[in-house]
Amino acid sequence: MEKFLSSQNRKFYLVLVVSVIFNIVFILLSMSLGRYKIDIKNILFFKNLTSIDRAVLIDVRLPRIMAAILYGATLSQTGAVYQGMFNNPLVSSYILGVSSGAGFGAALGILLSSNIFLIEGLAFIFGIIAVILTLTISRAKSESISLVLSGFVVGSLFQSFTSFLKYVADPYTKLPSIVFWLMGSLSQITLKDIVIIAPILVLLLVVLALFGWKLNILSFGDEEAISLGENPRLLKRVLIFITTLQSALVVSFAGVIGWVGLIIPHTVRFLVGYDNSKVLVLSIFFGSGFLLLIDTLSRIVFPVEIPIGILTGIIGAPFFFVLIRRRHN
Repeated sequence: MEKFLSSQNRKFYLVLVVSVIFNIVFILLSMSLGRYKIDIKNILFFKNLTSIDRAVLIDVRLPRIMAAILYGATLSQTGAVYQGMFNNPLVSSYILGVSSGAGFGAALGILLSSNIFLIEGLAFIFGIIAVILTLTISRAKSESISLVLSGFVVGSLFQSFTSFLKYVADPYTKLPSIVFWLMGSLSQITLKDIVIIAPILVLLLVVLALFGWKLNILSFGDEEAISLGENPRLLKRVLIFITTLQSALVVSFAGVIGWVGLIIPHTVRFLVGYDNSKVLVLSIFFGSGFLLLIDTLSRIVFPVEIPIGILTGIIGAPFFFVLIRRRHN
């Protein structure tokens, strides 16, 4: 048993080190590649950089890289928490309708004002409303898939509300902003945005990572959690509050980026097992690397930049289909 545990720990640390190395490689590639190429050796040794190189790196690429790392880590970790909390591998903030609810709130904020605090506040409020609606509807059914179906219903409802906002929005000013933002993109991120959001997201990532062992207790069921001295109802409310706040923050700054919270936790569990204290930590590094890779591809593969929400959907939808088939079998 001790050998098995030590073997699992060695595997965890090995995967952790490899994921950190991949993140560093992706960061260097993302700084180097683009329509304006910069020699990777000049970046590594920080020499022979022209004023244009420095401007591109500091003003354009660095904010995007930091945003991709933060948002990827956040979306991935929230997905792992939702799946562990509801003991259901098919849920994530996107599947539960949280992203759609937050998206509607942020679109409403854009329509009413360009004030970032109003946009974030409405994104958070409607994200909370969406998850409450999903949980309320799912209680009316007994099938395990009811949570996912309820999330689809709530997500579709808020997408319809968002479509109505687009219909009534000014076609020359507000509508393009809402449409472009809903597709998910990091192209408008600035260093000022990063300074505002980074301390909050990093703090919440650390806090959630510390909840891993409590999430393990929740996965045993409410009765077992109570017998072990936990209050599952309070614990779930705290986790829902934190994860919804994280999702709303990401949505209000980068738009709706789906599927990351579904794909990455499953990949991590496939590699290191179901211990949530490990899954929550590794999801941070896998999610950041994944979104950084997708954002880099969106900048360099096509003649025009593709919103990353589209690319994550192209990858995530087939993955979800395979997951449903495996669960059915």
